[in-house]
Amino acid sequence: MDGDAERRAGAMTGSTGGRQPPSALEERIAADPYGRWLGIELLELRPGYCRAALTLAPHMVNFHGSPHGGAIFSLADFAFGGACNGHGHPAVALTVTIQFHAAARAGQRLVAEARETRQGQRAGFYAMTVTDEADGTVVATCQAVSLRTDAHRPR
Repeated sequence: MDGDAERRAGAMTGSTGGRQPPSALEERIAADPYGRWLGIELLELRPGYCRAALTLAPHMVNFHGSPHGGAIFSLADFAFGGACNGHGHPAVALTVTIQFHAAARAGQRLVAEARETRQGQRAGFYAMTVTDEADGTVVATCQAVSLRTDAHRPR
């Protein structure tokens, strides 16, 4: 793991709120290649919950000069991936929808929180919120469904 990933993993907190040594799963999620390329920082991970942050860089703007919705979606999706895999069972997205509530701007630091609302044997349901770290403005909300890929299938 490189220095950035070590810093991100070292900053994570467990469910007790205190600093915990990162687990192998936390290290894997913090080292996600796409998330690292975007500059996403894993802040907290526990079963069914994940919090991550991203500072919107100038190269993340669209042709209007506003941060691209794909960058905001990617942050929410990263948090969702952490939350649904935080149980230690491999899971993938079946569906994710996003609603944009407020305009973001380059340089803004956003925080995404993903929370499990229900976990069945194979399907999990999640709600994500992306907010401006500085003032708490809700930038986007998402709903998602995950599928556990290692669950026993009825025959």
